[in-house]
Amino acid sequence: MTSPWPRKRVLIVKTGHGETLDPENGEVISLGDILRSTVLLNLFPAAEYATTWVVSGAGAPLLANNPFISHLVVVNSLNLTELRLPYREYEVVVNLEKDPRMCRALDAVPAEIRYGYGLSGGGSVVMSSDAPEVQAMIHDPSFKRHQGRSWSELLYRILGRDYDGAPYVVQAPPRTPRWDVGLNHLVGSKFPLKAWPKGHWEQLAEGLSEHASVCWQQSANDLNGYIDWISSCRVIVTNDSLGLHLAMALGRGVVAMFGPTVATEVDQMPHMVKLLPEVDWDCVPCLSDTCTHEHTCMAYVSPRRVQQAVLDVLASLPVAAGRPLEVGAVR
Repeated sequence: MTSPWPRKRVLIVKTGHGETLDPENGEVISLGDILRSTVLLNLFPAAEYATTWVVSGAGAPLLANNPFISHLVVVNSLNLTELRLPYREYEVVVNLEKDPRMCRALDAVPAEIRYGYGLSGGGSVVMSSDAPEVQAMIHDPSFKRHQGRSWSELLYRILGRDYDGAPYVVQAPPRTPRWDVGLNHLVGSKFPLKAWPKGHWEQLAEGLSEHASVCWQQSANDLNGYIDWISSCRVIVTNDSLGLHLAMALGRGVVAMFGPTVATEVDQMPHMVKLLPEVDWDCVPCLSDTCTHEHTCMAYVSPRRVQQAVLDVLASLPVAAGRPLEVGAVR
């Protein structure tokens, strides 16, 4: 039954121009940060809230047809004098972008409650949350390496809420998996040290092809096609990347490898295994884009361990209708 009361208006700003809790903005849109921010939509169910989300053009396909979002506003640049929004004012504004131009534009939007980034009286960018862990993530680079909270927990803390294990919220057409295992082997230019060695990937594909149907990553330059490919696999093997978050959002089994980045930032989900390097190095995780070792820590995640983890996750999944009977690897 439809409520007789008008829905509260919520404005969420996450364009991907900067990762929410990193101190600096990057030059590359972070699609993964947009996706993992959708966990906040669980706080604003569509029956009670009319949510507007401001996103970059690159990130818009991640939010298309999302049942929690009433209006999707696309901006292709942060050089804006004003935001063209569907409502003049909002009950709640959540700004997850630290760019001062966005903060200034949002200051002109009347709101009862504001969360996230804004401008101080002196014109500097400040985070509204006084949660110590949120402030430490922004201002203390060493804190991030060893803190144990997930990104979802920290986003909830920005809004003064306790995280309850809610999932990411994405909308994708249902698809019966075509492949047992998808090898999500590519990494972005921002963090090349996340890459698992090419030879390890090839060894894994050869070993798995004796037990399961295997497909290498597809549609790297087509976001909609990429989402469709992940949907077509029962288990995704991946580094810490957009593919990891998409696989989680789409309910796929996941085997995720971490080395230079923080594994605890990613929520532990059902049918998911996280693997860390078998090295005793003080620098892991380094959160760096350079490495002084002859081989990066990712080389010390062995194909044997990954293969066993994949087989374990496959065995834990319900047998899907239409599961392929042939085995082998396909590029």
